[in-house]
Order: sequence, then structure tokens, then C-alpha cells
Amino acid sequence: MKLQQFARSLKLPILLVILLGLTVCYGLFLQRKMGALRRLVTQTKQEEIIRGRLLRDLNQLEQEADRYRAYSLDTWIPLFKDSLQVRLFVLRYLSSLVSRYHGEGHDIEVSMGVKGSSGDVNYCDVTLKVKFKFYADMMELLRTLERRSPLFIVKEIGLNKEGSKIATEFKLVFAYRVKNEVEGKI
Repeated sequence: MKLQQFARSLKLPILLVILLGLTVCYGLFLQRKMGALRRLVTQTKQEEIIRGRLLRDLNQLEQEADRYRAYSLDTWIPLFKDSLQVRLFVLRYLSSLVSRYHGEGHDIEVSMGVKGSSGDVNYCDVTLKVKFKFYADMMELLRTLERRSPLFIVKEIGLNKEGSKIATEFKLVFAYRVKNEVEGKI
């Protein structure tokens, strides 16, 4: 009897010890989970900082690219005040190229295309007739037109042999932009 009484009296403390042990184990489990969550929060904050830096760097790169695009557009497709300036530029530029590459008796016809709105890219058709003594000079002129700024697009090339000279006819397209004089905008 005493043994049963002793066993009954131990039941409650044993249950309390087991309950205390389970509580301690559960507390340790929660502590590990909280540690993992803290590490995850810290890692997330670090990733947010890195993403913020990357976003700033990306914005800076986009700004650099925009500046380059603007420079590139101005280089390849020049901006003029009006169509008269375009015509004069084309005549002077092509005349200087023809003389640089030893062309003779050149004729340049510029026909202005349809105008777009302010700042849009417009095109004019250009016919360049010139005679060359050497084929290499004609090829150098062609390379210059196709590879250097400002942009001239070669549509057609016609060649005829006239005595000791090569008569050529280039049909070109010149891309340009016109500045809006009233608003002062591109």
C-alpha cells in the first residue's frame, strides 16, 4: 500500500517533470526557429540593400546609355534649323567628298522628302552623278558614304564606262532632323 501511495504521490511530480522537459524542448525548438528567422530577416535586409545598390547602378547605366544614344543620334542623324540648311549641308558635304576622292564634273540633285513632325527623323533623296578616273577612288567615296557619319543610305549605284573614265550615279537617302524654331524644342 505504501508503495502504491508512494507511486501515486510520484505521479504528479513525474508528470510535472515530463511537462517541464517538453516545455524546455519546445522552447529550444522555438529558439532555434527564431534564430533561423532572425538570420533570414538579416539576409533579406542585406539582399534589399544589394538590390537597392544594383537598382541605383542600373539607373546610372541607363542614364549613361541615354546620353550615349543622344550623342549617337546627333552624330549619325544631324539636327538642322530648316530644310534649306539641310540642302546646303548635303551639297557642301558631297562636293567636298567628291573633290577629296578625285571626282570630276559632279552633279548633285537634292529632293526634300515629306517632313515629319518636329524632332522626327526626315529623309531626303539625293542623286549624285560624278566621273572618276580610277575605280579605287569611287570605292573610297562609297565606303565613306556608308561607314562614316552623317548617315547616307545608298539605294542604287549605276556605272557606265565613258572613255577612260567611269561615270557613276549614286542614289542616296540622307537622314536628318529639323529643330522646331517656334518652341525651341527638338
